[in-house]
Amino acid sequence: MVSPAPSPNANPIVLYGPASIALRIACLFPGCSVVAFDTDWAAIDDVREAASALGLGDRIHIHHIDAMPRGRGAGCCTATRCAA
Repeated sequence: MVSPAPSPNANPIVLYGPASIALRIACLFPGCSVVAFDTDWAAIDDVREAASALGLGDRIHIHHIDAMPRGRGAGCCTATRCAA
């Protein structure tokens, strides 16, 4: 008996940069989908193209995030709306 393939969104893995790691993880863990965030638009475009060429576009979701410095050199992303 053949068991059904897992849903691509059954086990999401969330990463924060570099987006290129998303491709490797999607290949290593076929039952998982990958959500990645990166600050580099060029890297995001490259990974999206590679994911599509490899047939992984339905399992890899990559988003751009702006990183802004905040007080005392600590990092903060604009998506979190941190106070300085």
